[in-house]
Amino acid sequence: MTKFVILSDTHFKHREIDVPNGDILIHAGDFTKRGTLHEVKEFNTWLGELSHSSKIIIAGNLDFCFEKQNRIARELLTNGIYLQDELIEIEGFNIYGSPWQPWFFD
Repeated sequence: MTKFVILSDTHFKHREIDVPNGDILIHAGDFTKRGTLHEVKEFNTWLGELSHSSKIIIAGNLDFCFEKQNRIARELLTNGIYLQDELIEIEGFNIYGSPWQPWFFD
C-alpha cells in the first residue's frame, strides 16, 4: 500500500514540522513566506533530507517567484518534481498539479 503525505501552507516553517514517513510527499503550495528564490533553494535542501521516494511540489499564491521567475525557480527544485499544469504517474497514481487560482482580495 502506498502512503501519501500531503502538506501545504508551511510558509517557510517546514523545518519546524515533524513530517511523517511515507512513499509520496506532496507539498500543495505556499512553502515560501515571501516568494524568494533563496526560500526555494532552502526548501529544496530540506526536501533532499526527507526519505520519501517521490516528492511532488506545486506552487501556491505566496510562492511568487514561480510566477515572476518561473524558469529559475523550477531549476532550483532538484529534489522533487514541480508540477505546473502537468500530470505525472507515480506508483500507479495519476497526480495533476496546477498553481493557478481565482483572484481574491481585490
